[in-house]
Amino acid sequence: MPTVYVADRISDNIARTPEGFLLCRDVVIARTATRVPQRYRGEELGLEGSREMYDVWRLPSEVFAPRALHSGEGKPITSPHPPEFLGPSNTNWYQKGHIQNIRRGGELEDGEEALIADLIITDAALIEQVEGGFLRDVSLGYKCVYVQRDDGTIEQTQLLVNHAAIVEKGRAGSEVSIADAAAEETMDKDLKKELGRAIALVEEVLQKRPGSRTIPTGQSDAYQAYDAQMKAGQEFSDVAKRVGQEMGKKSLESATRKS
Repeated sequence: MPTVYVADRISDNIARTPEGFLLCRDVVIARTATRVPQRYRGEELGLEGSREMYDVWRLPSEVFAPRALHSGEGKPITSPHPPEFLGPSNTNWYQKGHIQNIRRGGELEDGEEALIADLIITDAALIEQVEGGFLRDVSLGYKCVYVQRDDGTIEQTQLLVNHAAIVEKGRAGSEVSIADAAAEETMDKDLKKELGRAIALVEEVLQKRPGSRTIPTGQSDAYQAYDAQMKAGQEFSDVAKRVGQEMGKKSLESATRKS
């Protein structure tokens, strides 16, 4: 039985829930890598200090393994990737929604197979970014085991999903993204730079958050960090809202010209 949502449709893939959350349906969150490998730096594969790029393969038997699929159900959505894996002590700093209804999708244009899910985005700033078309790519944060095959190639196995980040450009390519026509619209360069600066500010604040990962009573540095995060988030939200409005105007102008 298909999952049924109470939401007002915005486009074929995007809708708003009664609370104002953004529902993104049938989002490709990952893909196999049997024909087109994914590229990783050596240091990401455990080769300390190595900047050399390696091809990494990923079989359907690993991507669609029940343990891999179930590991992603209900996991947090972030933007950007957090500097650490999420757990009970730090998720409240980064979570902006959650993943659900993870399932095997169809074949992509490059012949790879898709892993799809529905995303519920609850953060106001990220909602503006996605609706404005600035951030659409999806990048999973996960643990895995790298295995060297007999022929010397590297395979990714035993995937366990920790979170899904909404980013400007993901490793897996543009097909691993929230699909909607608005993403094809162009953004004013100055506005894009302004949004980029706002994103950088949020990232900087998140990197400087207190090591305790919570807001302990009596520690002024923790309160200051929290206050800085809230201010950065508000500034980002204001810029993202202007981006969304600008993209909406361009979409309307485009539709008017076509009609």
